[in-house]
Amino acid sequence: MMRLTFIVIDDSELDRFILRRVIEHLSDGYEVITYRTAWEALVDIERIERETFTMIFLDLKMPVMDGFQFIEEFGKLPEHIKDRHRIVILSTTRNPTDIARLMDSDLVDSIVEKPITKEKFNSLLGALNTTAL
Repeated sequence: MMRLTFIVIDDSELDRFILRRVIEHLSDGYEVITYRTAWEALVDIERIERETFTMIFLDLKMPVMDGFQFIEEFGKLPEHIKDRHRIVILSTTRNPTDIARLMDSDLVDSIVEKPITKEKFNSLLGALNTTAL
């Protein structure tokens, strides 16, 4: 089985807690790292070289640095870092402009409506396992 790390970036403590529980419940000892701010996550992603493949669950609407700003800054990182990460947007947005903007980004793998469920999580894992990493 592929070794994975999960990063959850969300200013909502409840949403971070729920996603951590879903991952821990369904996983085979995956590492789950949570961040309240996108800026903290970005700094750590750039600084810490992980040996695992990392799926980033990113909230869009956050203070200081929102999800769109995170994606823009993440895109400036070196290729060897970007290649080891996939971004999944977790959001309640139904704004067609936001969705189109996200779908146009090569850095965003998918958009999942909150709250995350076991079924949604398993679907994401299945899609990840079928892509060439």
